[in-house]
Amino acid sequence: MTTKCEKKIQKKHKKSSSVAERLDAENRRIAKKLYKLQFIHGVYGGLDGLSISFSTYKLVFDLLCTDASLNSSDMMHDWMITPGGIVVSALEGITLISFSLMANIFSDKDKNAFKRYIAITWPYVRDALKVKNVYRGIRGGLQAFGMLAGQDLRALIVPMGVFLGALSIANRFFLRKYVRDPRKEMMKANAALLLEIQATGDRDLHILTTLPEQLIQYKLSYILVGKQLYFIDGEGKTEQIILDKLEVFLKELEIINGENQKKIRLNERQIQSLIQANGGHVPPPGLDPEACKRYLRRIKKQSNHITVAAYICSAYGGVVDGLYLYMGVLGLAVLSSPAFIAMFVFSTFFSILCIINRVYEEYDFQRRLIASQAKIELTLIGKELEYIIADLQRLSDPSCELVDVKTGLSIVVQQEEALASFEKTLKAFQIKKNFLHSQVKLSYLSAVLEGLKNGLYAYGAIGSVMFASAMIYTLLTIPFPPAFLISCVVAGMVCLIIFVVHSLVTTYRHLHPKEEIVNDDEQEPLLIEKQNLTQEEKKKSIKEPKLEQYLRDIKNDLGVVRALEPAKIKDAIIEGMVVDPSPQFFFQEWFEVIRAVFSGAKKGENSVDYPLIALQEPGQDGHYHDTPIMLGVAGLCAAVYAVSFGLNAYARGFGRSDISDVKSIKKMEAATVFPASNPENSDKKPFESNKDDERGSGATPELALSLLEKQPQQPMDMYVLDRPPNITQSGHDFFRNSPSRLHRSSSVDQLNHLGGTRDFPI
Repeated sequence: MTTKCEKKIQKKHKKSSSVAERLDAENRRIAKKLYKLQFIHGVYGGLDGLSISFSTYKLVFDLLCTDASLNSSDMMHDWMITPGGIVVSALEGITLISFSLMANIFSDKDKNAFKRYIAITWPYVRDALKVKNVYRGIRGGLQAFGMLAGQDLRALIVPMGVFLGALSIANRFFLRKYVRDPRKEMMKANAALLLEIQATGDRDLHILTTLPEQLIQYKLSYILVGKQLYFIDGEGKTEQIILDKLEVFLKELEIINGENQKKIRLNERQIQSLIQANGGHVPPPGLDPEACKRYLRRIKKQSNHITVAAYICSAYGGVVDGLYLYMGVLGLAVLSSPAFIAMFVFSTFFSILCIINRVYEEYDFQRRLIASQAKIELTLIGKELEYIIADLQRLSDPSCELVDVKTGLSIVVQQEEALASFEKTLKAFQIKKNFLHSQVKLSYLSAVLEGLKNGLYAYGAIGSVMFASAMIYTLLTIPFPPAFLISCVVAGMVCLIIFVVHSLVTTYRHLHPKEEIVNDDEQEPLLIEKQNLTQEEKKKSIKEPKLEQYLRDIKNDLGVVRALEPAKIKDAIIEGMVVDPSPQFFFQEWFEVIRAVFSGAKKGENSVDYPLIALQEPGQDGHYHDTPIMLGVAGLCAAVYAVSFGLNAYARGFGRSDISDVKSIKKMEAATVFPASNPENSDKKPFESNKDDERGSGATPELALSLLEKQPQQPMDMYVLDRPPNITQSGHDFFRNSPSRLHRSSSVDQLNHLGGTRDFPI
């Protein structure tokens, strides 16, 4: 019996999950609309170009001003108000702003060569210009080490900054040119190949006036001549099909072929409802081994030397990013020696974690690529299983010839070989399924690294708040409070601990799920933990997979295979392909939005000095300072930048579809691997499939499915999900919803590199 307390908890859980799902759906709907707006990306591109223009000039004068007695900002002011400085500054600003704006709007798949060139070139130019972060990281790191050692290391800032800056440009170029962009294309190609394989059960229906003499070009397709239907097999032979319900067939065909085309592409669901259901023909299922081998050769893979080089480059990127993001905060405030040493230790720890995180992110993305390959291989093995079972059905037919004409083998030998092939392929099926599961599951070690990554993103958001606050303190000529700096660093450590614990708890719940059972008295779902069952109860609760059952039954009596329906075979294979991947996190996307808002505010204030530098006035200290007018404009620009950068990060994080948008392998979306075959589900609507934005990562397999969506009378039999179904945003109960446990989210930085040319890291 269910207690009243349990009932209340269950109702509260259902209600909170439902609300969270609706909020998440609305959140993504808004983000998708924003992502499709060129205005959002155009404004971001223009403002980003203006910010880069100013920071580039500032970097040049920082490198030229090596004398401690000189001020680089004053030197830049004096030069930029000269006639030559005005001309050069204007040309440089207009060029970069226009370049960035166009690149964020144009597509790298555009037919126009100029637009395509702009979209492809800008990311490399931006990577080179963002070398200022390397210089600032080296400067902050050397200053911190110098203060700790009691030595002046400022003389090393420029040479090390130039050397490591050049190395960073080469590193970014290599990662983008030879690792990230090719990997993006590989994942898209693998997704398209998977769609092609799952569509191998589709057949063409040709509507002709007479039956052609040469039928080779019509292999494995249907031909309708008047009211007579034919099927052309793989050898070009004709098989006449008798339809018991001819009038129903013609009426349904008229609905499908509304435009009176001479050639129609029928998917498996349409073949089932149009031909099989009307007493007609069952096309040969699956793929033969030779066809599977041809598909296997088309799988895109990353070479081993590129894989190793990607790890090295990612580790170096983590070193540079760690210096810039975590060591630079030590220069915000004046600290006492004990406090400085403590903050230095914390910052060093964050920097080391940054290196580990970059390597882990690269490993995670390589694992995603391997998983896309494993999905195709598992799909092909499943198709081969269908083919073998169909062959067993043929061999078990009493009318089958006793000796094969081509091979000369007796039917007994053929049956034994087919059974051995079935057993061998089934074993390969289970091995590949386990391998795919190992690629998508989250182990406890991976959970710790995932928690550290989320914690670093949280600290990145906190750091952006610190730097934005430092800007305000500077404008108000107030020293940065040391207590504020210390509290923010400690908050970062707390975030690391919280997210690691959260990730471990989530993984534990995922690896030790609770089963939902039904109370016979009240018909209410109850949750029981598997580990609370006895060993005998566990054995009873585990059902033997259908494929293994089929193999055992067929071995005992080959005649059993004749009773197997193609739909049941397909369902059994789909059931065997169910893999429960890892939970999906959304913390990084939200932290990126927060970071973008405060980072944009700081960049907006800095960008005012570029066009309005002539309005600066010298102060009592002998340096140039912003005037009250400039401060007012700076506040307005900070707000505009914050909104623009925040909306851009929000649209990128939640509105963009994954490039490998073929989700598998869950029972709910198993139709992405094998079309659904249960006619009882024919009235269900397909999951909504998002057409890929042509301005982003280019055409994806979703565009192919969008053509099928033009046939509203027929239910879809394949789904390409642009996000997990029934997802919630609840941080506490999110991962208890099994349909939402799809795949591990990727870092925003990596999505920037994989998601398309117009999306650049801020």
